[in-house]
Amino acid sequence: MAKMYVGADLKDDTELLCGRWTHKPRIASFPEENEEGYEHVVKGVPITKMLDLTAVCSHHLAPFSTDFKSEAYAVISYIPEENMLGISKLPRLAQWIGSRGWLQEDLTKALYNEVKDVAKTKNVYVKLYKIVHTCESIRGAKSKKGSFTTEAYGGSFKKKRLRDQVIQGL
Repeated sequence: MAKMYVGADLKDDTELLCGRWTHKPRIASFPEENEEGYEHVVKGVPITKMLDLTAVCSHHLAPFSTDFKSEAYAVISYIPEENMLGISKLPRLAQWIGSRGWLQEDLTKALYNEVKDVAKTKNVYVKLYKIVHTCESIRGAKSKKGSFTTEAYGGSFKKKRLRDQVIQGL
């Protein structure tokens, strides 16, 4: 059981709480404009990534995940100001941050802050939608229908219309 949480050694990055000691993944980022001056994206248009997320509740040490309910999802969206991130970097960041032990509210804020810092933009939106917590579904209340949704956002995403557009576009 201990190996499932912490891994075989400090280099093991496959287990539930490995993000506490493994190094941050390398995050490739690119200037918002290339050398020739052509824009990679249209200014003001969000880059959005839906991703899988599994984490461990820091209160009960039980997993919560997008995998436990078909309509559950995690989404990270940002509008580049200085940097654009490589396409696989948002899921890697989410996996690394998620594997530390969190309350879902704090995990949502941590994902928001990390993307804001790495992408160097205040325009970030993170939503964890209908996440099932096994500490609620298989113990305690034993709720089979229960799920939890959290959001963190700033900059242009303070406008509900823009957040709704991101979710409608998934």
